[in-house]
Amino acid sequence: MRKIFYLLTISALLMTGCKKDNTSKNDWVEIKGVKWATRNLAAHGKFVEKPEDYGALFQWGRKGDGHEQRTSPSYPTNDGSIENGMVSGLQNFDTHGQIVNTHDAYGKFIKQRGEPFDWRSPQIDALWNSGSEKRPVKTTNDPCPAGWRVPTSTEFGSLSFSESYWGTLNGVAGRFWSNGEENLFLPAAGDRAFSTGVLYEVGTAGSYRVSTINDPWTYPLRFDSCGTYSYGGLNRADGFSVRCVVE
Repeated sequence: MRKIFYLLTISALLMTGCKKDNTSKNDWVEIKGVKWATRNLAAHGKFVEKPEDYGALFQWGRKGDGHEQRTSPSYPTNDGSIENGMVSGLQNFDTHGQIVNTHDAYGKFIKQRGEPFDWRSPQIDALWNSGSEKRPVKTTNDPCPAGWRVPTSTEFGSLSFSESYWGTLNGVAGRFWSNGEENLFLPAAGDRAFSTGVLYEVGTAGSYRVSTINDPWTYPLRFDSCGTYSYGGLNRADGFSVRCVVE
């Protein structure tokens, strides 16, 4: 069920009175007991420079191998057509479940329009979290830097049901959350379509990855100018942003 906050659009200029630039002092903002990184991931193990930078778009469970870059080529072709390129066969995966670097799909965004809407077969639910929803355990595939991990569905759910405000930071649209002293900004970085590899909704919506899988969908955080949502039905082959939390 969606819980939507219909709020007046605000600009960064209106928020400068309450916004505290904590990036030089702290790398995180704590909201409801969860310490959120102030920036998206730019690549595996690396944050973007500024909170408003869009950053990379990861397919669920994949380690950063270049596929997450917004301009990376798609597999099996790079023409924006609808295709099924899911990789299968044990010989094509390493011991961590990732595509071997000798495969043509390595470093590319894998398009997959048909069931099970994943980039790999067979599916593995523990690629980013070998623990559980309540007790997450970071894996070597998790793209967050040391000391950080991809958040669980519960953690992003708590953010989804917290009051937020649509606005702009240095001209970039997104949503702000506050703990009363500091603001957390997530840019509307858009998505990368699972079937075509094409970018869409850049500047108008944001979708952020979680580490846990449910039935068998992922439950990411998604937002636009109308509100925030935490819901299932989005597949593993989509390209979404990653906002890490402190381990």
